Amino acid sequence: MDAPKEGDGSPEAAARAVTVRFAYARDDLARAIRANFFAQPGIRFNTFVSVCLVAIGLWPRGDGASGGLALASLIAGASFMALLLAMWFFSPDIAMWREPKYRQSYDLTFSDAGVTFRKNGAGSTLPWSIYSRAVADGDGCLLYHRDGSWVLVPGRAFASSGDRAIFEALIAGHVPR
Repeated sequence: MDAPKEGDGSPEAAARAVTVRFAYARDDLARAIRANFFAQPGIRFNTFVSVCLVAIGLWPRGDGASGGLALASLIAGASFMALLLAMWFFSPDIAMWREPKYRQSYDLTFSDAGVTFRKNGAGSTLPWSIYSRAVADGDGCLLYHRDGSWVLVPGRAFASSGDRAIFEALIAGHVPR
């Protein structure tokens, strides 16, 4: 049997479509943001600098002459670490508050033709080529846009395991992993 062609209207092509409806929960957003935390520009460098400053502050000195510099280094490193931890824990809440897109409902249909977004009765279909990669786990799938932004499709959005399997087959066929 031949594989269905994109947008050919055949029953096989229609069978390879799945619709999900969801609104982001704080836990969904937290998982996605934390999965991307170290991909943010400067986070790895800032973490490295923080650890180095704390290590310099804790390094034992035999002469005791540089106690003020060691204390300043320790305080600066600990402060940077506290800021990084605050970002880790509070970024999801800040994102939910700042970004209206995380507070609205989504109605998406994934098919061989692309991803159809529907809002207030209007819809548009975007090609799979807008996604540069996909990362899936048991809790959902992150679809990365070419510009580095992402869309999270929570695992709880699927009505059945069959819908999830269709979605994963579409992702595997259209988006690099």
